[in-house]
Amino acid sequence: MDSERTRPPAGGGRTGAVGATAPIRELGVKTKYLLAPLHDPLSPQTEQYRAVRARIEYLGRIAGKPVQIIVVTSPSPGDGKTLTALNLAMVLAADKARDTLFIECDLRRPSVRDYFVERPRVGLVDVLNNEARLSEALFRPTGSRLLVLPAGGRTHHPAELLASPKMQRLLQILRRRFDHVVLDTPPVIPLIDADTVAAHADGVILVVRAARTARRLVRRAMGTISKHPIIGIILNDIKPTPIDRYYHPYGYDYDYRYDRKKNG
Repeated sequence: MDSERTRPPAGGGRTGAVGATAPIRELGVKTKYLLAPLHDPLSPQTEQYRAVRARIEYLGRIAGKPVQIIVVTSPSPGDGKTLTALNLAMVLAADKARDTLFIECDLRRPSVRDYFVERPRVGLVDVLNNEARLSEALFRPTGSRLLVLPAGGRTHHPAELLASPKMQRLLQILRRRFDHVVLDTPPVIPLIDADTVAAHADGVILVVRAARTARRLVRRAMGTISKHPIIGIILNDIKPTPIDRYYHPYGYDYDYRYDRKKNG
């Protein structure tokens, strides 16, 4: 992979991820009400994501190194991992002292495009295939500091592409340029994509949908990712309390487990 083709524009922020030489495109948000940090930054849902951010920072302190690259996955399709990952990335990006990138690594069923008014032209697949520069593939949701790298073009070999040396080198470059990189990966069962990408991440978050995701699938998923540092489980779509319902019809909860030995 040509490192020059993956280099973001220089300038701006700690990482040099944003600059004036190649302005980052802005895309309007189509379903803004689903993105709590944009729609209602004071909502209980946004506060839950801030709590996750605080826990990520805490885990970095006790491990002695920052938790930069974060894989977000789920046991099965429909658990809400992409929306959860986007919301978490937006809350991480709200810290003006830090640069955050969201990467759509679900190359099999990309859905990030559904949240924006304009379909992204290129993305991760095109960057890895040397068909686009990273700076050309990035965009910023209107009203957010977050940078997004969508899936991009189609590929017949998603697992191989995510496991390729090109992907590994890209993550190494991004680790130097961003404080946080949130990777939205396919479900753990029955695919290997998330497990492959997690080998190069600092931690994994498992998203589970309340009253929908079977416990046996959660156990299988935890067994699959147990060899990687597990940040914790986010339980979403929980039944809101009356005060939560007053603010927003979506609920979130979370739990954490982090193996210090795997990160020390």
